[in-house]
Amino acid sequence: MGIASKIFDDSESLSPDVKKRLEEMKETAGGVFDSISAEDASLNKDLHNFGGQGYLSGKVPFARMWTAVRVTRPTDETEEITVDENLSPSNFDFENFSYEFPKSTSPTAEDVKITGTKLEKFPTDGFKVYTLGMHNTQERQVFAPQQDDSDITILGKTILPSQRTSYTDSAYMSSEGTSGERKNLRPPAGITSISSTTQNAAGPVAGILKTTINFTVYDFEEFDMIYSKYFMRPAARVFIDFGWTDVEGFQLYDPQEYIKDPQNFNELIYGENGQLQQSKYGMQFIQGQVVNFESSLDSATGAFKCVISVTSKNMQLFDVDMNDDLIGNVKENMLANIEYRILQLAENALFPNNKDTLESSNYSDDEVKEWNQTANIFAAEMLSSKTNNVPTQLNVELGIFWKGSFVKDKGDEKKKVPQTGEDALYLSYGFIEDVIFNAELGKYSSVANQFVDTGAIEFDSSNSATMWNQDLYDRQKFLKQNTQLPFLFPDNWDDTYNTRKGKAVKNLTKELKAAGRIPIREVFIKLSVIKQAIKSADSMSEVFNYIFKKMGESTGYGWDWGLNTTTANAATLGIVDRNFLPRKVEGNEVEPVSFFDDMFVFEPFSENSLIKNMTFSLSQGDGSAISSKLALQSLGEAGRNIFPTSQIIDVAQTQMVLEDLQDDGTYKSIYNVEFFPPADALSDLEKIFTSLESTEPEIADPTYLSAQNVYGGEDTKFSVIPASSDAYINKSKELQTKKGDRGDLEPSAVPTKAFRENKATLENSDFEFSDNAYDFYTKKYFMFSVRTRPTILPMKLSLTLHGFTGLQPSNKFRINHIPTRYMNFVFFQVMRIAYTTSPGKFDTAVECVMRMRDDVKEKLPINTNVVNVLNPYMLKNSHKLDESEKILPFLSYMIPNLGIMEQINKTIESDSSNNNIDYAYTMKTLPTGKGNSNYLKKQIESAFVINSEEDKDSSGFTEFEEKLNSLTASNIEIKVDEIEEVSTFSIRYNFKSDTEYICLISGKKFLILEMGASTSKVPEYFELINGQFEKKEAEEA
Repeated sequence: MGIASKIFDDSESLSPDVKKRLEEMKETAGGVFDSISAEDASLNKDLHNFGGQGYLSGKVPFARMWTAVRVTRPTDETEEITVDENLSPSNFDFENFSYEFPKSTSPTAEDVKITGTKLEKFPTDGFKVYTLGMHNTQERQVFAPQQDDSDITILGKTILPSQRTSYTDSAYMSSEGTSGERKNLRPPAGITSISSTTQNAAGPVAGILKTTINFTVYDFEEFDMIYSKYFMRPAARVFIDFGWTDVEGFQLYDPQEYIKDPQNFNELIYGENGQLQQSKYGMQFIQGQVVNFESSLDSATGAFKCVISVTSKNMQLFDVDMNDDLIGNVKENMLANIEYRILQLAENALFPNNKDTLESSNYSDDEVKEWNQTANIFAAEMLSSKTNNVPTQLNVELGIFWKGSFVKDKGDEKKKVPQTGEDALYLSYGFIEDVIFNAELGKYSSVANQFVDTGAIEFDSSNSATMWNQDLYDRQKFLKQNTQLPFLFPDNWDDTYNTRKGKAVKNLTKELKAAGRIPIREVFIKLSVIKQAIKSADSMSEVFNYIFKKMGESTGYGWDWGLNTTTANAATLGIVDRNFLPRKVEGNEVEPVSFFDDMFVFEPFSENSLIKNMTFSLSQGDGSAISSKLALQSLGEAGRNIFPTSQIIDVAQTQMVLEDLQDDGTYKSIYNVEFFPPADALSDLEKIFTSLESTEPEIADPTYLSAQNVYGGEDTKFSVIPASSDAYINKSKELQTKKGDRGDLEPSAVPTKAFRENKATLENSDFEFSDNAYDFYTKKYFMFSVRTRPTILPMKLSLTLHGFTGLQPSNKFRINHIPTRYMNFVFFQVMRIAYTTSPGKFDTAVECVMRMRDDVKEKLPINTNVVNVLNPYMLKNSHKLDESEKILPFLSYMIPNLGIMEQINKTIESDSSNNNIDYAYTMKTLPTGKGNSNYLKKQIESAFVINSEEDKDSSGFTEFEEKLNSLTASNIEIKVDEIEEVSTFSIRYNFKSDTEYICLISGKKFLILEMGASTSKVPEYFELINGQFEKKEAEEA
C-alpha cells in the first residue's frame, strides 16, 4: 500500500498486513511458532536455528542498483513543422525525433519552421540494462536468470559494453601490444552500503526520499565506460532494491519487465500482492534520479570508491529555482497577467461561442479600458455570489470565485461599476494545483499527458483533507470585506471542478461537515496569497512555506499544513494537515478505546523485541519557547487556568497535566512536586495574582511604572516645581469639575474606568476579548480545536529496528517501555524513516513524535471553557462609526449575530438602495451602564427649512417625523433641533444596565434595538436616515 493510504486512512494505525507481519516477526523472534500457521506466515521454521531466537540477527541482506540506457544518433531524415495557430503537442514525435526550436518568434513573423531530425537508436529494440550489486546469486533464487549481456557497438566502437562478472573477464579494448583478449584479474564492481532517508522537506511530514549508494569499481575500463558514464551522471535514472526476505519462492523482478511494460511497473512493485507485499515488507524498492556523485581512487588497490546520491522524482517539483531562465522564467510564466488569463479561461468555458472576447491581444491600446470593463462585468455577473464570501455552485464547478468591489462610475456618480482588485479572485486549491503549479512544474502531468512514462510527476492533493469548522465558515459570511480572509469554504463540494477531474476524496461529501473535514482541493485560496508567495520566493519550498504560514495564521494554527509524497514511488507531492483527528475518517467514528487498544505495540528489550536500540528524549525547543514553557510549568495549578491561546501554551499545559494523570485516564492530582528552593516560582505567580487586581489594559502589574515604585512615594523630595505649572493645575481642576456634570455617562472614545474594571472581572471569569470580528472567530475556532487536538508533546522517540520496510511516514503505534505515567495516554507518529544496508546488516531507523490521545485530551482540566466576546470600542476603532463614542461608555461587550444579519438581508435582496445590513451584533451593557446617551446628531441626514407652520407639511417635515417615530423603538428618543429656519433630527438611546441589545450597522450609521424587538422595518429605517426620503406628492382633488 502506498504512503497516501497511510496518511489519509486514519481509521487504522497500520495497515492490517503490515501489523500482521510485525506480529509474526515478534513471535518468531521469541521462538514461538505454534501460533503461526505456515500458510499465514510464509515462514519455514526449519531454517531458523535455536527455536527462532536467531531469526532476526541471522538473516543476510542483499542489494542491487540498476539503470537502463540506450544511445541515439541523428540520421539524414528530417521534417519541418510550421509554427501557426494549429500547432499542438500532438504534432511532435519526441520518441523518435529531436527538434530544433527557433530562439524567438515575432508575433507577426511568417513561415516559421521547427526542424525535426529522426534518431537512430542502439539497441534498436529496447534498452541496455546495467546491474550493480549481487552476482552469481542463482543458488539463493533471489534473482531471475540474467538476460543476454552482449556488447553494443556503433561504427566499430563499443558504446554499451557488457559488465564484468568474474575475476578473469577480458579487457574491453585492445591496448598497445595486446590483442584485446587480455585477462584482468580484478573482481566485479559491488555495492558496499546503502542509506535511504525520508527528508523533512517542507512541513511536519517527510515527503522526499534521499538515497546514498556507496560502491567500489576495481577495473578502470569498467569505471570509465560504464559507471562514470551511465551511473555517475546528472539526472541519470536509477533503481535501487535492497533488504532481505525468507519467503519461500520469492524472486526479485527482472528489470526487463519494467522496460517492456513501464505503465504497470509501479503496480507490479507497490500494488496489491506486489513485490513489496510478497517480500513480507523485507524489501525496499526505490526509484530516483542522480543529483550528486563523487569518486576517489584507492592508492592501495587502484579501485575507485564511488558515491552517488539519488532523490525521489518529486524532488523535481520542489527543488526549483524560481528565477531560472533555462526553460522559461517560472515566476513570469506563473504570474503574467494571471487575473485576466483566469477570467478568459472561465469565459471560454461558459461561452465557447464568444471565443477570445477577453483576449487582450484582440484590442487596440485605445480599447484597453473598454476591455478591462468587459472583463470586470463578466466577473461580477458570472463569478460572484449573493451570499457574502461564499462561492456558488457555478464557482465550485469552475474552481473560480470573484469577490471584487464596486466603485462609483466617473461618468455617473449614481452608478457603480465592478472592479477586479488585488484581493478579488479566489481559486480552489485543486485549480491552483492543476492550472498554476502543475502546468508550469509538473512532468507528464495528467493535465496534458502526451508522453509515455511510468506516471505523472506532479502535485496531487486529491486524497487529502483538512479541518472544516462552523466558526470559520461563519467568519467569512459575517465579514463584508474579504481583506483578512486568505481562504474561503464553499457551501458544498458534491459536484465541483475536482470531482469532474476525478480528484475528489472518496465519500467526503458536504453531508460530512459534521465530521469536521473538507477536501483540501475544495478550499478556495485568495489568488493574491499565491501571487505574493511566488513573487517573494526563490524556490518552491519558500512558496509553500508562505502559503502554509498564511493558512496557519488565519486559523490560529488550528491548521498545520505540510507537503508529503502521495504515491508509493514518491513521484508526487500533496498537502496534508498534521492537526487531524486520528479516529475520524470519511465520517466514520471509531470507538476511541478500541482505536488505541488496537494499535500495534512495540516491546523493546522483551524476548521477542524487534527493536535494536531506542532513545526517548525531551525537546523543549529553543529561545523564548523554553523560557515560556518552563515559566508556565513552574506555576502549578495556576498555570492550568491560563487560556491555551498559543501552541506553546497548549503544549506546556498538556504536558503538565499528563504528569498527573491516573491509570484510568482521569485527572486527580494526589500530590504536587516541588523543587528546592520552593519560592522560585513566586515571581511568576505574583504577576498572575496582581493581574487580577489590575484594571489597566495590557498591564498585568499595576506597580509597573508607578511613582511609588519608581521614585519611592510621597515623602520623596524634588527640586522646586516651576511657577509656570499654575496653568496646568487650573486646567486639570476645571476638567475634574466638568466631569459628570450632565448626569448621563460622558462620551468617550477610549475605554472608561468602569469598562476596564468590568473587563478585568469578566476575564477572570473565562471571557476572552477580541478587537475585531476576524480575531473573534479565529480565536473561537482555535479554542475549539485545542480541546480535541492530539497535541504533539516535546518528547522525541528514536527506534532502530531490524530491517523492515512496511512503515511509512505518519503511521501511528504505541510502545510499552516508556514511563508508566505516559504509556496509556499517548501514541507515537512516524515522521522520518532511514534505511541502512551494508554486508551482513539491514537496519530501519524511525524518528517519531509523541502525541496526546485526543479522547484523553478532551477530559483534561485545561481551561478551554472560554466565552469569546468583542471589545465594544471596535465600533470606533474598526468600524469608524460616527458618534459611537456617545454609546460606548454604556457597553460591556459584543458578539457577532450572523443569524439576525442574514434574516434581515434576505428580505431586501432585491433592494437597489444599498441599505443592506453590513453587520449585526448582540451587545451587553455594563452593570453601571444605565441611563441616556448624549444625543447623536449625525445619524439622520435629512434637513428641512421651516419658515412657518405650513412649511412643516409642504417640506415633508411632518411626514418624515411621523415615519421616523413609527420606525424607532421604545429605547430611542427623538429630538428636533432648530437652528434658525433649518430643522434637523437627533436621537439618543436609553440603556438598562446589564441588558442585551441588538446593534445593526449599515455604512457609517447604526441602530440599537432591544433584544426581541421586531427587525422587519430596519431596512426602511436606514433608507429614511440615509437621506433617501422623498416627500409624497399631494393627491389631486
